[in-house]
Amino acid sequence: MRAVVRQGERSVSVEHVPDPTLSQPDSAIVTVERTAICGSDLHLYHGGPLAIPVVRLGHEFIGTVTRVGGGRGPCCYPMPVALMRRLTFRVTIASVPSTWDRLMPLVTAGRLYPEEVFTHRMPLTAAPEAYRIFDSHAAGVLKVLLDPTA
Repeated sequence: MRAVVRQGERSVSVEHVPDPTLSQPDSAIVTVERTAICGSDLHLYHGGPLAIPVVRLGHEFIGTVTRVGGGRGPCCYPMPVALMRRLTFRVTIASVPSTWDRLMPLVTAGRLYPEEVFTHRMPLTAAPEAYRIFDSHAAGVLKVLLDPTA
């Protein structure tokens, strides 16, 4: 698989890395279909005391759960059943859940278009340039979407 890897201060590359494995009974493997560069990624990108020398970047992504362990994990719904029923999971680590009840009806009704926040769409192979653009706020960039299939 390919991943964006921090090489040093303001230096990233796209590399082939080992495929993930299920390490715990409640583990899952997600095939990433799109990912975005987040402002918090820039803390690692810039270096400094919190930066890990060589680390895979990217935590804002959308994908498909392609493998699950045998356990049920933190939720009580059996993941194999969820996958067979083709359920969609929406998760976040942002403060969005506090506004979810107001936002989702607007998205569903076609009155709010969250994809418009992505001002730049680039192939994953262009990640070094995408990070440079996002970091410099060039050309009115708000959010950069990286596409591993492009």
